[in-house]
Amino acid sequence: MQARDRTPTWTGWASVDKVRAEYGIASVNLVKPGVGETTRVLLRRVPWRVLVRQADAPEHAHIRLLAEAAVFRSRSSRSRLLVHGLIKDLNR
Repeated sequence: MQARDRTPTWTGWASVDKVRAEYGIASVNLVKPGVGETTRVLLRRVPWRVLVRQADAPEHAHIRLLAEAAVFRSRSSRSRLLVHGLIKDLNR
């Protein structure tokens, strides 16, 4: 990998902040981007929602199974990421 390929674009952070604002979430720490982070939300946190870009993407089949038992799943086409896990804000 060349050095110029390692320049951060911050698109992931922008996606998290956009989801945070759209859903009225107080802290970006309650928005977990990506398949791995969303899986951890469902297994170890108090999940609120799971946002998916494609409802039937095979990359997150296990997330759909976990979410069916735990949370409401929403479709979001606004994110560049495949999936976001939103943690319930227990202070609200």
